[in-house]
Amino acid sequence: MGLGLNINGEHLIKTEIKIEDEQVKALLTRLQEKMADMAPVMRRIAKYMVSSIQQNFEVGGRYSAPGSWMGGSRKWAPLSEATIVRRKAKGWWPGDILIIQRGRLASSIHRSAGRGYASLRPMSSMPRSCILEQNVANSEKKPLFSE
Repeated sequence: MGLGLNINGEHLIKTEIKIEDEQVKALLTRLQEKMADMAPVMRRIAKYMVSSIQQNFEVGGRYSAPGSWMGGSRKWAPLSEATIVRRKAKGWWPGDILIIQRGRLASSIHRSAGRGYASLRPMSSMPRSCILEQNVANSEKKPLFSE
């Protein structure tokens, strides 16, 4: 493209602008090709999610502001008095909310990922007692991890 200043048909000032967008086109083509298979990215996301959950096991849940996409709205609920009494009788108190003897709950998290997804799920062989805790006081089942 050329721009210029003409007086009586004579070029006094001439400016040329040449747009070479081949590098931009090549970059966009490479980006599009890489985005066609998002499986490597999704595998990294799934791996990050597992490490985040394992960190929650280590610290008893993590707090974030309500409505935040990071963490929960509060830490795990404290143990009931009945649970503390039972643990004292077994010599497991004082201690953490999770009793990590074999690491089965933490190691039960199965991650999977593909072109357009990253997901986590507990392995089906986990005993129900690892997912739910029996509240002895009122025989009510409650999730191990509360919000």
